[in-house]
Amino acid sequence: DDVDDTTPTKKGPLKILFLSSDTGGGHRASAEALANQFQRLYPGTTYDLMDIWTDINSSWPYNSIKDYYSSMSASPWKWRTLYHIS
Repeated sequence: DDVDDTTPTKKGPLKILFLSSDTGGGHRASAEALANQFQRLYPGTTYDLMDIWTDINSSWPYNSIKDYYSSMSASPWKWRTLYHIS
């Protein structure tokens, strides 16, 4: 069977939720590029982009990650520590 995997199988618009981190790493731009492609393939598609660190009420350490993102991304041991305590 020669199946064209690029052909959309669902008809009609989609409703998409992107969970992301708006920390300057291109996450928003990537989500918007994906959203534009979905809107092209499925006209009428809508999407929401939610920053998981600032749009959700959460407790420490999650509510402070955005403030420390640059420092943490430069130090893998900090990410590892956060991973293990979460």
